Amino acid sequence: MVASGAVKPTDLAWHEGLPEWKPLNAILSFTPVAPPPPTPVVGAAPLTAPGKKRSSCIGCLGLTVLFGIAGAVIIAICYNGETPDQPVVSSPAPTPKTTQPADDDVTKVKNGTLGFDKSVQVGPALEGYSCFKKVIWRSFNTPQGRTIIEAIATVDIGTYKNTQNDEAIPIGWGGSIIPAGNVLASESLDKLTKAFKSIELTYTAQFQLSKTDETFDVAYSGYMLKTTKLDGANPVEQEVKDDQEQNSLRSIFSNKPDQKIVALLMTLSQDIIVPTPPTAAPTSTSPTNQ
Repeated sequence: MVASGAVKPTDLAWHEGLPEWKPLNAILSFTPVAPPPPTPVVGAAPLTAPGKKRSSCIGCLGLTVLFGIAGAVIIAICYNGETPDQPVVSSPAPTPKTTQPADDDVTKVKNGTLGFDKSVQVGPALEGYSCFKKVIWRSFNTPQGRTIIEAIATVDIGTYKNTQNDEAIPIGWGGSIIPAGNVLASESLDKLTKAFKSIELTYTAQFQLSKTDETFDVAYSGYMLKTTKLDGANPVEQEVKDDQEQNSLRSIFSNKPDQKIVALLMTLSQDIIVPTPPTAAPTSTSPTNQ
């Protein structure tokens, strides 16, 4: 019992022949052993002197009571509505809030559809448009916290060769028009190539993500034409916005040439006068004298 720590060498003990209670180390000769960590003991019987009902160790009584209380506390904790193998958890640990990567936002738009045509997704419609060379996607936030997904496409002007306008196109301030059904011939596009040092036509579509659900809206749709003259002057920019019916987007989803761009290129080709090299003057001959 001493080795287990249940009885200390300094606890009082008695046996027949002793005139009084004495410390246990005064009665027995032993080498003290460091007791192991105490184990809760519930209901341990106290030591008693031979022939007597009283406890033979006052310290053991106190130790037993202490361990009894500790044991009761442990039992109360372990069996508070749960088994010892299932610890009680007051509330589940909160799930950390993560920020959705920008790539996921772009994918959301590319895999989505627009109200006027749900038969094709936005990504394949833009990337598969025959008049675009390439499409670049990006995501950014406005100062007001709006999340914008932007697609910028480079337009292949050569794909508009031999296209025709469905409606009459007014040109200039004199009331002149290009009648409907006119064809944008290759020669007209060649005039543009010769008249400008560079022609860059791009299309931009911006989609605004909703903060309350997985939907998005069209925030902007339109073209930008940048031309640089042969003399190297500053580029001239001309914006061609989509209309309220989103006809430019509808043309893209239908994979048809945009009539706004047909009209733009026709107007430019009509306004351009390409200088022609001078020709030699004819040689005159003197009349023959008869």
